[in-house]
Amino acid sequence: MNKIFKKIKRLTLKNVLKPKTFLILISLFFSSLAFAAALSVKWLDGRIPLHNSTCKNSDKEFQMLNDSTEDPYDVAFSSDGLQVFTVNQKQESVRGRGNLSMNRLMEPFDV
Repeated sequence: MNKIFKKIKRLTLKNVLKPKTFLILISLFFSSLAFAAALSVKWLDGRIPLHNSTCKNSDKEFQMLNDSTEDPYDVAFSSDGLQVFTVNQKQESVRGRGNLSMNRLMEPFDV
C-alpha cells in the first residue's frame, strides 16, 4: 500500500499523472474523511401544565392534553430561524390530522 502512495506521489510530482485521475484520487481521499453525525432530539420540557383542564386550542374546540412538542422525533428551523417545525407522533394520534406543527419564535433559533 505504501508503494502505491509513493508511486502516485512520484507521478504527481513529475506531472505524468493525468488531471482527471488526480482529481478522482483527491476526491476519494476527502470523501472518505467525511462523516455525518446522527440527529438526536431530547425532550426537556412541556409547555402545557400537567392536567390543566382550562387549556384549550385557539378555536376552543377541544381541551389540549398534549403539547405539540411533547415527544418530537424531528425538529427543523426556517432559514431565518423565526419558525420552528416539529414532528410528533403523539400529536397525530390525538388530533387525527397529521403530525407536523409550526410555531413562530420571537428570537431566531431560540427555543
